[in-house]
Amino acid sequence: MVFSIHRSRFGLFVVGLSWLGLAEARCSKGAPVASTTLSSGSEAGISVPVVRQDGMVPARCRIDGPGTSLGSVPADGPVVVGGGVPFDGGYAIGLTHGSDRGTIAAIAWLGSDMASSHVVDIGPTPSDALAPRITRSDSGLVASYFARRGKSDPTPDGNRGRSLVLVGIDPHRVAAHELLATTLQQGDESMAFDLAFSGATGLLVWDEVFTPRPAIGAPSAGWGGRGVIRGTLLDAAAHPVRTFDVSPPDSDADSPRIVTGSTGFAVFWIANEPEDSPDAHSGTDPGAAGEERTHGWVEMLSLDARGVPLGSVRRLTPASGHVSSFDVLSLGGDAETAFAVVARDDGVTMGGTRGGSLVYIRATEGGGESSSVVPSGDLGRGSPEFIDARPAWVSWVGEREELRMMPLGPNGRMTASPSVEESLGEARPLVGGSAVGDGKARQTAERILAVIPASKEDEPPSVAPVLCVSP
Repeated sequence: MVFSIHRSRFGLFVVGLSWLGLAEARCSKGAPVASTTLSSGSEAGISVPVVRQDGMVPARCRIDGPGTSLGSVPADGPVVVGGGVPFDGGYAIGLTHGSDRGTIAAIAWLGSDMASSHVVDIGPTPSDALAPRITRSDSGLVASYFARRGKSDPTPDGNRGRSLVLVGIDPHRVAAHELLATTLQQGDESMAFDLAFSGATGLLVWDEVFTPRPAIGAPSAGWGGRGVIRGTLLDAAAHPVRTFDVSPPDSDADSPRIVTGSTGFAVFWIANEPEDSPDAHSGTDPGAAGEERTHGWVEMLSLDARGVPLGSVRRLTPASGHVSSFDVLSLGGDAETAFAVVARDDGVTMGGTRGGSLVYIRATEGGGESSSVVPSGDLGRGSPEFIDARPAWVSWVGEREELRMMPLGPNGRMTASPSVEESLGEARPLVGGSAVGDGKARQTAERILAVIPASKEDEPPSVAPVLCVSP
């Protein structure tokens, strides 16, 4: 059962069974974790973490109750589960599933008790597309997804493109959805996009490859094109107002993400060293045959609610790095919004094997930044992800494909050690909920919704509540 997709403009990689890892035989588990119980000096029964040599502490999370199937979706293809948002005590989750009509984009609705779910199809989508992204706006919930286009349905310039569709969905009428907008995009390998609303306006961003047309008789540019982050400003009804380039003209960018701040929007992306640059592979081991790599780093640009840049592009990670994926979360704030960024840096190639680390950055709208390396241990496959909860959590996969999680402290400070969550198996944390009492731990725990893979390939996945106790 497929659960997530890692994407960039250079390709699309479906990843599966071991949560953001390719379906393969599971590696043996790591050494058991340890804990101790206080007998004096505090309340008896509270487990005190013992930090392991690799910087990890014992599990903080447990599944709390049986899972609920994500509807009776057809078993004619893999189920891809995207993100979700809470509403009125329940949840809306984007997914794609197979059918006799091909791959279908859909929304799964779950009640506040998560005792049942209802899946509503919203339209056909390409087989390699991301699951619909669900976003809050002033007028309700908006789902965005790539619509499947026919062979005889070209874009206005005559090229085969893609249609990114926005639909309004009504949480109180689960089968109702309304077409809001359709945005045409250039067809290339990437299907990365993101959407956010700030007040009465929205901003849709995506990446595409721009290939300049040289003048007749002019020499080739050498590296064939560059990635561009494009944006479409939306009005209160989610109708397009104007489309413009977000990334600078000298940038080679992909994998855009967008969040809101007190002044409007903040757009993030991965910038890459052009392939014809003499410095592009300065960190590469020449002994790693057949593998060409470029530097990659995270950049950020703040825009107001009209899509006008506020200042210049900011580089958040070193230009000498090799960032392959990242996630971003808006932390809020009284005077100005702070943003949390976690980036996977794959390091350098060393004799055919790669190192890798997670870098955590806390950036503010006004320009203040701080960064630190997460004590993540060796990394498994896939991208790190934030869980938008209170407190917020960071999750990723360790070298033995075990889930690892770390809560953030007040104001997004990195104050706690990561934990190894082997008991969650292949569950994928999805979205945060409310704080509840955890009688077993005798503490207040965060209720997080997690996706649980199906035991059989012809069954849909399920969701279950997970209780996580933060320090």
